[in-house]
Amino acid sequence: MKLVGIANSLITASPYNIHHTAGKVLEQVGRIVKADLIYLYLYDNKKKAAVNFHQWQALGNKPIPVEHKQIPFSEMPGIMKMHLKNCPVLMPPIIPGCEKDALLFTFKKHKTRSIALFPLYFEGRCYGFVGCNQVTSNSCKKEELIEVLEAFAGMLVRAIVRCRDDLNQTKRNKSMKKLAYLSLHDKLTGLYNRAYFDEELKRLQDSREYPITMLYADVNGLKIVNDAFGHDKGDELLKTAASVLQRVLRKPEVLARYGGDEFAALLVNTDAEVAKKVVARIRNEISVYNRDNPEIPLSLSIGTATAEDKNTFLEDLRKEADELMYHDKMLQRRKSSIDMVSKITRAHTGDRYRDAKKLKRLTGLCRALAYKLKFSPQQVSNLLLLAKAQDIGKTGIPDQVLQKKGPLSNEELKFIYLHPEKGYRIALASPKLAGIADYILKHHEQWDGRGYPLGLKKGDIPAVCRVLAVVNAYVVMTSNTPYKKARNVPEAMVELKRCAGRQFDPGVVKAFIALYEETARHKGVRLS
Repeated sequence: MKLVGIANSLITASPYNIHHTAGKVLEQVGRIVKADLIYLYLYDNKKKAAVNFHQWQALGNKPIPVEHKQIPFSEMPGIMKMHLKNCPVLMPPIIPGCEKDALLFTFKKHKTRSIALFPLYFEGRCYGFVGCNQVTSNSCKKEELIEVLEAFAGMLVRAIVRCRDDLNQTKRNKSMKKLAYLSLHDKLTGLYNRAYFDEELKRLQDSREYPITMLYADVNGLKIVNDAFGHDKGDELLKTAASVLQRVLRKPEVLARYGGDEFAALLVNTDAEVAKKVVARIRNEISVYNRDNPEIPLSLSIGTATAEDKNTFLEDLRKEADELMYHDKMLQRRKSSIDMVSKITRAHTGDRYRDAKKLKRLTGLCRALAYKLKFSPQQVSNLLLLAKAQDIGKTGIPDQVLQKKGPLSNEELKFIYLHPEKGYRIALASPKLAGIADYILKHHEQWDGRGYPLGLKKGDIPAVCRVLAVVNAYVVMTSNTPYKKARNVPEAMVELKRCAGRQFDPGVVKAFIALYEETARHKGVRLS
């Protein structure tokens, strides 16, 4: 009768509590058969070992040794051979082939009187075994022991297999639901995807939900954010855009991420006047977000088109909304690009000339040297702008790399070597900086061709870049930093001469030294 209660416990066990239940009923069986030690091992094919999940020992008896909590298959060939035939291992007598099996050998050393190992065998497969050890003579009869353990092993393996199958089915159901969800939703934002939107477009064509307004929105400046801060920040901006649109639009309406940086919405029972109010609310939400999050502003280009009845083909409506969105984008492009680059510049942590005094020194010396070299007004203007924006590509480089005192690792150097290219891409997106994008790309080239990223030599390097390289070096050498004291002017001049013809254009170095000597001749005037 006691086995009936155990059977009920196993029948009602769920995939999530089967192991807890197995531990409880194992103790109950141990008490029924008056075992000194009873235990459960399950076979783990990945580990290629039998793993002890539960055990119970009567008072005064030793548990299974720690080293046998996990027994490699290779150390129990005799037991596995018997169990794969659905045969129990009963000792004494010693089963031929089992004499050296690690578990039996250990129990034998502990003066165990008898051992019974019953396989958890079901439909041609063995999942493990239940073991029972008796050390004292105060135990149940062998026939009763075998009967109880055999019945228990059969009940337990069926419960384990049922729970495993239930769990697998649950996992399969979850996987199917996940696949179904992903087939209709965008993974990044959680909005519907293009496929779902297009199906809804077809469904609504002959619906009674007119007027229908189609809204298209495009995230401005996403490429700049990706280039400056990395794609993680770009993804965050896309999720922010999705969140703003979700807050404004009503839940029954279809909102989808239609492309990389594009969103589309179908607003049912919405005429053109209401659509204007919706767009105004979106703009207001964006303003609120940008006020609270000034680091990377959100900007959307939006276009809407309305169909009053089903005589309007919704596919044509989509094209109209798309064209109006691009028209809005053209109107906003200059302002949004300038705002974005301005934010990036303010957020830029890698500019060694963030200090206003250093920037003033840099631009002043650049202007003086440019005049001495008879640069055109346009070249002077480009040089001064380059001096301010040269390291804009360092935005997004981790502070620990930019501020590291010791030498950089190869991985850290990759960040540094890539910043001219990143700065080039950012500058191209800015109307203000597009004219000097090529200079930003080449401002780390060296006279002997050992610079980066293009390895240009001598006259192939733009003149403004060759001038900036000399002035940059001078300002850095004669400025105090957290890592070094400033050199005096004569020491800096010696270093410039040493590097002329290698790192620097020798003609520019000669002109810079001449500029220094000219200013030095005037009383109270020094090259600052």
